[in-house]
Amino acid sequence: MSISVWQEHRFWVDILLDHAQFVHDNLSPSETKWVNTASQFIVSFQSLSDELSTLHPALPESSGEMIEFAKKVHPVAYNYYRFEGHLQKLRISNDVNLNLSPTYLAGTTDENQEYLRLLSYYTKGQSAPMLSLPQLLDLWLFDQSGHGTLLADVLDPIEISLLKEVRGYVDVFLVDLATNIVLKHYLKFTPPGFPFEKRFIRRVAENVVRFYRFVEETVHRYKQDEALNRTTLRFLEHHFPESCYFLTKLAYYDPGIYAIPHCPIQVHRE
Repeated sequence: MSISVWQEHRFWVDILLDHAQFVHDNLSPSETKWVNTASQFIVSFQSLSDELSTLHPALPESSGEMIEFAKKVHPVAYNYYRFEGHLQKLRISNDVNLNLSPTYLAGTTDENQEYLRLLSYYTKGQSAPMLSLPQLLDLWLFDQSGHGTLLADVLDPIEISLLKEVRGYVDVFLVDLATNIVLKHYLKFTPPGFPFEKRFIRRVAENVVRFYRFVEETVHRYKQDEALNRTTLRFLEHHFPESCYFLTKLAYYDPGIYAIPHCPIQVHRE
C-alpha cells in the first residue's frame, strides 16, 4: 500500500493535533501562557484538518490545491515544532509545570521534523523521497519504545501483569533500536537488502504487530472500565495510526512483512 500526499497530510495534521491536545492536557492550569498557546495550536490544526477534508484525496502533489495547502500547513507545523522544543528546554531546567518528560518531547518533535521534511517538498509541488531504512527505524522504533514507556507510566501500579508485559515490549524495542545502530555500520560497506537485514525488518514488524494487539486489548479493557489508569482513551488510541503508518512505510523495504488487515493510518475520533 502506498500513501498518497493527501493521506500523508491527513496522518500528520491529525497526529500534531493530538500532540497539541496532549500538551494542553498535561500542563498545569497555572501555566496560563502555555495553556493558551497550546489551545491556539489545537484550533489551528483542527481548522487545517477540516480544510483538508474538503480537498479531493486523489489530488497529486503538483496540484495547485495541494501546494497551497502545504504552504498553509508549513508555518503552523514549524511554529508548533518550536513551541514543543521550547517547552522541552523549560522542562529540562524545571521551569514549567508540565507532566511530560523531555524525552517524550524529543519523540514528538522528531515526528514533527519528519512532517516538515515532507512539507519542504510538498510546498514546491514535488513528491518527497522516502526516509532511508535506518532513518525510518530510528524514528518509529523510538516512538514504539516511547509508547510502551508512556503506557507503563499511566497504568495503575496494581496492574502488575499488564505492567510486566508492556515493560517487556519496551525492552524489545530498545534492543531493536540498538540493532539498527549496528546495522548502520554494516551499511557502510555492505549494500542494503542482505539476509540479516531482511530478517531484522520482519522481526521488527512482528514486534510492532504484537504490541499493537496488546494495546488493542488494553483499550478494550479501558472501554469496559477494567483497566485502572490515569489517562484518556484518545491518548491510548494515538498508538494505532502511528503503528500502522510505520508498518506501511516498512513494507516499502520488504513487501513480505506481516501487516495488520485494514490497519488505519488515520486518527480515529469517537
